[in-house]
Amino acid sequence: MTVAPPPDSQAPARSKTAVDRLIARRDVHFREKTLWRMLYETVARSEDTGLVRLSYGQARALLDAHTAVGGVPGAGWDLHECRHASLTHLGEAGAGLAMLMAKSRHKRPENVRKYLHPSAESIAEVTSLLAPGDSRR
Repeated sequence: MTVAPPPDSQAPARSKTAVDRLIARRDVHFREKTLWRMLYETVARSEDTGLVRLSYGQARALLDAHTAVGGVPGAGWDLHECRHASLTHLGEAGAGLAMLMAKSRHKRPENVRKYLHPSAESIAEVTSLLAPGDSRR
């Protein structure tokens, strides 16, 4: 049995490319890749809470409980709303249709167009590309 090196050991850091390749693997379940990405991006320790992994049902119930209006069960968010919010925010920030489709893995453009609500700032920025005297031309 191989024993993992203790935390903060002298083990070499994995390259960013190696981490990206691991997360991109199609033979690994999404939940594991999500955990690994979260640990990587937050630099969190994997054993801090002592709690077991969440099932989808537990995650849904906890999100509902923490966001329920007036503490009423079933009145909170659902997990799909997180995805919807993320895509909406990306669309507002100026992400284009192709980028939203790639990020969300939607196959049909008509299912993504509802997220394209560019902000006033992004409209002004794209308008400035055609302004006379623009140094970017």
